[in-house]
Amino acid sequence: MLIVFVLVVLALFGMSVRRLRMGREDRWPFVTSATLTTLLYLLPTGGVLVALTVGRATWNDWTAGTPHRESVTLGLLLVGFPLMLALALVFFLVGTLRRRRHRA
Repeated sequence: MLIVFVLVVLALFGMSVRRLRMGREDRWPFVTSATLTTLLYLLPTGGVLVALTVGRATWNDWTAGTPHRESVTLGLLLVGFPLMLALALVFFLVGTLRRRRHRA
């Protein structure tokens, strides 16, 4: 599931940047989509790098399973990241539809 999520984020980022380079008008939806997908890629990657840097024992101490920490983690994984991905997709679609309407 994580691999699919990363591939979708990278594909949406690539499409946003490609559309951003295609035209001069109505760039803000593509900039927003590219920014959100960049955050979606960098936040988990940064977490993995921090976990690898500090070591397993320190990481386990930081993430010891208190109910509050578990609820925050589950909230981010089940609500935060999919919501940001959906917003990035909406901004991409808005930009595409605005560009098509502008050309017609």
